Amino acid sequence: MYEHIIPLLQAHFKSVLDESYQDINPSTEIVYPYLTWSYQDDYFEHNVDEIYIDVDIFHRGTNIQQVYEIQGNLRNTFEHLEAMTDDIYFRVLNFSGGSNVPKPEETLKQRTIQIQARIDWRRK
Repeated sequence: MYEHIIPLLQAHFKSVLDESYQDINPSTEIVYPYLTWSYQDDYFEHNVDEIYIDVDIFHRGTNIQQVYEIQGNLRNTFEHLEAMTDDIYFRVLNFSGGSNVPKPEETLKQRTIQIQARIDWRRK
């Protein structure tokens, strides 16, 4: 059902950071920074769903500034995003970011962001 949404989201994430992956980073050699994203869907009303997209930005180093820059670029890309196809009307409602996630390694940085969006199913 979400086969229309995943390519749209992945294209926008990759426009911000090429090292962008749904759910997990499958690379055997990790390139930093990178981000992962996943979503949860929730019924809103007839032919309308809301989705919550969780984004984690990972960076290795002592300077977290690059993570904040990526977060800003994500905000610029997603904050007012709307897309319409024959099957859906997709729009971002809210961009909530972000919080740092403590890590045992001082040089590994992680920041979490959430994007709330709504999908109107034009053909369901």
